[in-house]
Amino acid sequence: MNLIEKDHAIIFSIIILLSYIFIGFLFGFFFFSLFSKNQQKKRPNEKTTWDLSKEGMISAFFAQFSSFIVSLIGFNILIKKIDISENFFEMIGFSKINLLIFIPFLLTVILFLGPISFKYYDFRIFCEEKSITFSFSNFLLWIKEDPFCYLPKTKWKLIKNCVFAPLSEEFTFRSFLIVVFFLAKFNLNFCIFYSSLIFSLAHISFFLQNIFFKKVPIIPSIFELFFQMGYTFLFGIYTSYLFIKTHFLVPLFLIHSFCNFLGFPPLHRLFKHKNRFQIIIYAIFGCSLFAFLLPLLTSSKLYSNNFFE
Repeated sequence: MNLIEKDHAIIFSIIILLSYIFIGFLFGFFFFSLFSKNQQKKRPNEKTTWDLSKEGMISAFFAQFSSFIVSLIGFNILIKKIDISENFFEMIGFSKINLLIFIPFLLTVILFLGPISFKYYDFRIFCEEKSITFSFSNFLLWIKEDPFCYLPKTKWKLIKNCVFAPLSEEFTFRSFLIVVFFLAKFNLNFCIFYSSLIFSLAHISFFLQNIFFKKVPIIPSIFELFFQMGYTFLFGIYTSYLFIKTHFLVPLFLIHSFCNFLGFPPLHRLFKHKNRFQIIIYAIFGCSLFAFLLPLLTSSKLYSNNFFE
């Protein structure tokens, strides 16, 4: 069987990285200019920020879609040079849809029991302070009004964070990149590490946006960049591992959407929280149960996955 050349795989990964960084920056620059003009002319008293705006969502769509198309074209060029029995959808893990796709998602929910309980207690405290019922409509009110709630506060940010970004990034950094590097005969551990590194570095586009048109000071922007690159690298390791074990794309999209919706837990508030002991217990229980279940529920045999063997 013909293989993908290793240097071609490396070039492919660099093209993906550059497309995500600079296409994201260019679309961000254009739509931020449009957003600023609209703020001045049509809605000068509106407090909507760039991250919550329609323009921010449209910018993310065009950036993610354009980068995805670049990745798709490159992927197709590379796989046409090799002889392989699987079709396109089988290779990228998109052909098998059954109830097994929910297992990795449920594993992730277990892992995040601590942050989920954090949100739950915050919402309960909000309802108690406002003397309102524990209902879905008040849950939406809490998202909008509570400054410590980091869930998406507008439909535009929800679409951007939980639809556009997960779809594009899971296709690109897991389905395309890992498959290309595997077919180039790179070690699977290297595939996991390198795809996660490229995924992490792709978030430099947010740093460029902060510096050049959001005018965020350089030092906070650098700290935010390294923090974001750190947790996106770890997230990439986790989802890459799941992809290789299951060869399913759909659960990765669900997990990515869930994590983007939940956001990073506000750890600086934990030890002053009135329910901190309950939250810590949930976190320890969730992490322990996750560690126990992970090897059992991510066996390749469970998913009839022999692609990466």
